[in-house]
Amino acid sequence: MNYFITGGTGFIGTHLTNLLQELHPGCNVYNLDIVEPGTPLPSVKDYKPALRKGQKLASTFIRCDVRKPIVLERVNVTADDVIFNFAAVHRTPGHPDYAYFETNVLGAENVTAFAEEYGIKKIIFTSSIAPYGAAEELKEETTIPTPNTPYGISKLVAEKIHMIWQAKNQAERQLTIVRPGVVFGKGENGNFTRLYWGIRGGKFIYPGRRIL
Repeated sequence: MNYFITGGTGFIGTHLTNLLQELHPGCNVYNLDIVEPGTPLPSVKDYKPALRKGQKLASTFIRCDVRKPIVLERVNVTADDVIFNFAAVHRTPGHPDYAYFETNVLGAENVTAFAEEYGIKKIIFTSSIAPYGAAEELKEETTIPTPNTPYGISKLVAEKIHMIWQAKNQAERQLTIVRPGVVFGKGENGNFTRLYWGIRGGKFIYPGRRIL
């Protein structure tokens, strides 16, 4: 059995790889990414890899661009394998509008086509809270998505592409979509980490769009 993690070099993919190896020692974990573990990301200024210096990611790295059809050579793909689709352009602002659609939408199409080709029945897709749209009101799973950024729109379209894949064979295919609001933890190097260091330095930052 194989676990395929698109975007596996990133923060979530790195921690998931370690968890899979802990829960299923000796399992085959394949990291499908355009960035090798431990190396900088050219498109993101001051990017810090999730791996610490000297650490190695316990997965097999395969250079893969999800914007193109996924072809894996010398890998025995089976219908019992599991796909974790984390590959995305997600930092916003920071990219031209088309980049979000190019990676997030084409990526969803190519990942589901890969699953279709090999009869893979299980996909876990990480979306975002962005499809709900930027607002102060409480969001629930029943809230109608009203994305108002290219990133949020592209993620909602990607969700629908995955849902169409699952709907073609509801009896056998299992799809899990998650919409995390904030992702943080060891090695995250994002907003919560910057907020923490700001508070430690005696600076207070109020995250929000209006003053109460």
